[in-house]
Amino acid sequence: MLTVRLLRAPDYAPDDYFTVCELLQSFTMPGWTFIPIETEIDPEDGPYRQPERQRPEDVHFDYDSPVAKKMYDDGRGAPLSWEELFGVCDYYRKKDGVPATDFVILLTKRPNALNWFSSFDENKNIFIHTGGWDLFTQSPPKYPIAYTVIANVLRTHMRLKFDGVDECLHTKTKGCMNDFCGDKSEVMFKMRTADICRDCAERLHTCEVPDYLVDAALDGFESLRKQMLFTQGFKRRSGPGQLVVKEHYPMTFPSIGNLTVKLPSLAQTLYLFFLRHPDGVRRVDLSDHKEKLLELYSQISGLNSRDKQIQRIERLTNAIEGSFDENRSRINSAFTKALGDSLAKPYLISGKAGGVYKIEVPRERVEFI
Repeated sequence: MLTVRLLRAPDYAPDDYFTVCELLQSFTMPGWTFIPIETEIDPEDGPYRQPERQRPEDVHFDYDSPVAKKMYDDGRGAPLSWEELFGVCDYYRKKDGVPATDFVILLTKRPNALNWFSSFDENKNIFIHTGGWDLFTQSPPKYPIAYTVIANVLRTHMRLKFDGVDECLHTKTKGCMNDFCGDKSEVMFKMRTADICRDCAERLHTCEVPDYLVDAALDGFESLRKQMLFTQGFKRRSGPGQLVVKEHYPMTFPSIGNLTVKLPSLAQTLYLFFLRHPDGVRRVDLSDHKEKLLELYSQISGLNSRDKQIQRIERLTNAIEGSFDENRSRINSAFTKALGDSLAKPYLISGKAGGVYKIEVPRERVEFI
């Protein structure tokens, strides 16, 4: 079992951070567990304390690497050495008593001394630079960042060396996880292949990495590949495919890498209710379905208080001051964000005030499990 703890640097926006965490947690990857770390790094503490004015001669990098170090550049801000970045991971390990077997991955927008996308040390510490991905891909940054999380965990296991002589560090891009990609524009090629070459697969076997963990990582890569292609428009002509619905889980589109649509419990209750009523329901008539909505909400919400469940359903079905519009807006926004305006349209709760609200998607394209 692999436990991967994701640590947010103060320069990385919380919304972006949780988007990456939720993406990784949405994959079916047996043996892998991704845990968002609630501990916050104080931006005024340790290496993240950045003076307002810093002279080039005040910036020192002691980390030994065969790759030429980047010089100080006002436009890049004050980069951190690899030692400092791994030091942040070690500080968290000691502070929270993290087991030595767990991975700690620091997600940060601060540039590093060598201007690499990521790296790791022998203590299962990893840093990933979350900025600049928009220069190399049209997909949202969450996809290459999530790919880099999975790839670095495997690289750590196979003890990849960055000394220029490791046969599993490919200086010539071939579509493998371990392509060095000195030209960063080549990064997206290896991500679209979602593959591990034969030499690297053999290295993983030699290092006694269980096959089920490698297979799970490949499944994660494939899910990312499908979702990235979809966001770039390569698969939009055929539509998003079947929507799989589980009462207690985010809804997914398996044909595009298990792309998920995650809703708050009350919004999910409302959406499932309308999916089960293909002819639609007028808002004023929602109150006639309180018992069905309450039963569904009690199964989904996890609330122990029956009174709170009743209060929220009462408010949802109140035709004058209810929360119907608020929850409908959340639903439609979530599907539009996941699929885009045109493809999301049949999955939205549509209708006009005083009329029938319904979800237009043919029910044969919806699978309840």
